[in-house]
Amino acid sequence: MGYEVEITRSPFFKPTGRRIPLEDWYALVRRDEELQLLPASRPEREPPLEARWLAHPDPKARFATDEVRFEDGVVMTKNPDEHLCRKMAAMARALNAVLVGDDGEMYVLDENGALQVYADGPPDPPQPLTYGLGIKPGRILEDSIGRDANAAPAHFYTWYLGFLSSFNQARHGQGGTLINYELTKERIAEDQAFLRGWCAENRDKPFVQAALALIRMHDIRLTPDRPSPRISPRRR
Repeated sequence: MGYEVEITRSPFFKPTGRRIPLEDWYALVRRDEELQLLPASRPEREPPLEARWLAHPDPKARFATDEVRFEDGVVMTKNPDEHLCRKMAAMARALNAVLVGDDGEMYVLDENGALQVYADGPPDPPQPLTYGLGIKPGRILEDSIGRDANAAPAHFYTWYLGFLSSFNQARHGQGGTLINYELTKERIAEDQAFLRGWCAENRDKPFVQAALALIRMHDIRLTPDRPSPRISPRRR
């Protein structure tokens, strides 16, 4: 079977998260001179989906471990070496996504371009005192969507934005990097899908934990510069 890594915009809940559009994959390949789109093996059935990394530093490995494939909204490969993992982490950043391994470990580049691996995901942010919708179990959001498909997600998402603002205030006071991203329609839809998916999977846990999980995901995608022990990709 081998060890797989994938670039994804939905590292926690694949069925509910946003997928990387094929157009974004093609755009990345076009602007990255180190990537070459390969012809489709069955052009009558599917468009070209695979690309080759042309800049692997080891010539012997250049045609053995350098192919990546777009599939079902993610970019994936099997048994990558550390060089390819580093390249894919950079590709993930360019795609506004994260690089995840078979066991949920996340690969990111630090501020010096070194590959860092979080074996169990990034560390949890500190747990503050929580009030309002944050203490409600996840099933409240899931169940309320059936009664009011527009108001319920909006109320919970508004609470999340207030919680994120407080989180940023606390982090600013500690001299940390703020989590700041543009609230486009696409990003709001992605956030809300993530929160709904988390609550559907964790019906009895408080909504604040869904908000923290979403903050952790954005923290990885927007500020990949935290120190972490360096480990090599695992093999199976």
